[in-house]
Amino acid sequence: MQIRDVGTASMQGDRPHQEDRFLELHPGSLSSNKDIALFAVFDGHAGATVSDHLRKNVADYIDESLSKASAHTEETYKSAIQDALDRADAIGDQEDWKDGSTLALVLIDMAQRILVEADLGDSHVVLALHTRRNKKDENKLNKLDHSLRAHHLAKGKNEWTLERLSEPHSPENPCERKRIEDAGGEIKYDTGAPRVGALAMTRAVGDLELKLPRVNNLAAHNLSDLDGVETGLQPGRKASADLVTNKAHFSTQHLRGESLVFISSDGIGEAQDAELAAKTATDFKNQGMSAKQIADELTRRATKASNSDNCTVIIISLEAPITP
Repeated sequence: MQIRDVGTASMQGDRPHQEDRFLELHPGSLSSNKDIALFAVFDGHAGATVSDHLRKNVADYIDESLSKASAHTEETYKSAIQDALDRADAIGDQEDWKDGSTLALVLIDMAQRILVEADLGDSHVVLALHTRRNKKDENKLNKLDHSLRAHHLAKGKNEWTLERLSEPHSPENPCERKRIEDAGGEIKYDTGAPRVGALAMTRAVGDLELKLPRVNNLAAHNLSDLDGVETGLQPGRKASADLVTNKAHFSTQHLRGESLVFISSDGIGEAQDAELAAKTATDFKNQGMSAKQIADELTRRATKASNSDNCTVIIISLEAPITP
């Protein structure tokens, strides 16, 4: 299995600050396993302290955790990623972070052809699988250089199957709402959009004021003297668990043939917009565009609209042998 192409683009929209950060690590970067590639987008909110910390440290945290594992499997990869998120929040508590960040992360074991996806918040991961070729076609195309291969693909029938791997963590998600309410929190619509406290997402790194123990600091306090403060708690309740959690949603894939991985911040739009962008990425790839050209064009389109958000896109083109 090999990475054929990677492209990343990050553009500031109509926001005063660029709080998006990204990570691109190719095989050989982690000491615990030289077969691992790691790609991620971190979309900071209310600041870039957390997204910066994740960009600089999450790979090291995962590497340290994997170095202690006796075997590297889907489950140990998930555990290492979650341990990294827990470690980040523990450091944030010590350093008194005031902001938060989403996570959209893909770990690829090139030897085992395993893709492990993890997400928190409203960033996106979409996987596109190429479904046209049989093994004979695959072998022929693998012998061609990039330009010839793109030419042959453009001439042929190119069909892609798209699957959104990430799960939007929104307060209007019934499962998320139940989890929060069971923990003593509430979803409010004062601003017209569902929020827990002042946050429009229910899972993130950071946002420690909505996690134990800090979330209970203002429990039972008369908030009339604290204008604009939103605790996320039900009146008269204390939280029994984090209202905003750092427990990631995971999905795994065993790769075969050609695939395209799309990772982005929510500057690309909602979940359906991410799926459309991933479909557009496959169309561009069929036309022979490089991963960098695709990422550049998608971020340019997303930030061209008025009142646009910051946008970061990573495109990863993968090839794995087709086995019976």
